[in-house]
Amino acid sequence: MKQGNQQQYIKILMDGIRPIAEGFNPKTVWVRTLDARTDEFRNLEGG
Repeated sequence: MKQGNQQQYIKILMDGIRPIAEGFNPKTVWVRTLDARTDEFRNLEGG
């Protein structure tokens, strides 16, 4: 991925996540970047 595209993608993510995270301030907010079913990784080490 070209650096310019990567920076644009990061900005899009931050612009979408920031307002939600600010609404929970000062609590910690965890953002899930993978929404897989819980059994997807059951057979993997650490799953």
